[in-house]
Amino acid sequence: MYYSSDYSVGQFYEDARQATRCILDNGRVPIVTGGTGLYLRCLLIKQILENISTFNDVPKALKDIASEVYTELADLERNGHWDAAVQLVVNAGDPKAEHLAANDWYRLRRSLEIIKSSGSPPSAFEVPYESFRKECDSSLVVTHDFSSSADVVEEVKSKELDYNFICFFLSNQRVDLYRAIDWRCEDMVLGSDGILSEARWLLDVGLLPNSNSATRAIGYRQGARR
Repeated sequence: MYYSSDYSVGQFYEDARQATRCILDNGRVPIVTGGTGLYLRCLLIKQILENISTFNDVPKALKDIASEVYTELADLERNGHWDAAVQLVVNAGDPKAEHLAANDWYRLRRSLEIIKSSGSPPSAFEVPYESFRKECDSSLVVTHDFSSSADVVEEVKSKELDYNFICFFLSNQRVDLYRAIDWRCEDMVLGSDGILSEARWLLDVGLLPNSNSATRAIGYRQGARR
């Protein structure tokens, strides 16, 4: 993947499925580690991807729109005027912006990008996983039998699973986990080849913050604003 390219959950699904088939054809067992919840759910449950065309209808901001939104909100973010920024997005056409977590500038900018790109707020587009989750929830409500709720969820999922997935979850002592996270974050930020230098390099090659997959990644979009 080129640093200036975009990468979506739909592309991940196709790439991961192709890799899975290749590994199985060679008599091996594929192992999937890490990743975000949405990406892993899409890999496991095909039904989520049945609505991927709807998901792909959510407009990706063109470079000029992303630049316009970034400029429009930059001073408000720099000065900590969150409420004023929210009101700007509400006036632009997204009343649900008022319910965003305080200082979630990424989602606020994305909302304004979608409005400027499509004329509609983000709520006009349904995310595939949300659609699947609603179906599971409605199935539970229809049964009115909480003792069978687990069976209902299992039935819904079993219809969509075309591989026999086995999930393993690793845990550690909380203190040890926090210590490892602290060390990792310090190394990423303070290291000479860490995330700040990488974010600076992305800016130097002409990429604006929040303009593509790389500059929207957690840590990079914050580093690019420093």
